[in-house]
Amino acid sequence: MIGILLALQVNNWNENRKQKDNLNNILRTISYDMETDTLVASQVGRIYDSLQKYSNRIINKELNRNNYQECIQCTSLTTFYSPFNIQTKGFELLKNVSNEGTNQKDGLVTNIVQLYTLYKPIIEKNNERLENEVMKNLNELKDYPWFVDLTLGKFNE
Repeated sequence: MIGILLALQVNNWNENRKQKDNLNNILRTISYDMETDTLVASQVGRIYDSLQKYSNRIINKELNRNNYQECIQCTSLTTFYSPFNIQTKGFELLKNVSNEGTNQKDGLVTNIVQLYTLYKPIIEKNNERLENEVMKNLNELKDYPWFVDLTLGKFNE
């Protein structure tokens, strides 16, 4: 009887260790996902900062008919967008194990789940809004011959 109880205890320890190792691997994956997201968000931010700089040049009337061709990016200020999609591999794995016992890391798991649950839909909605706005701009501008020429790299008075 003592042998059976010891065997059950050892089995429980092994199962707990496996769950802990699995959770640590998932948290590592989430960490990698967030590192990737940070790098991509930084790149997307730089793109939009650049577009803002060119938009300001137009608003401040620094560009005119004589020097407009110098601004290659200006042709796509209202027709370009760069969606930002977060990595969710780790989060999806975490959702599967979050219902199981996560012992001392319950607070961390809860915070991660809340973070993704809150921000993922916001990011998706913003991507959708940007795409809709760009498509609206393209649909409106495609009827103007000067815009079609501009997209082909031809400057039309």
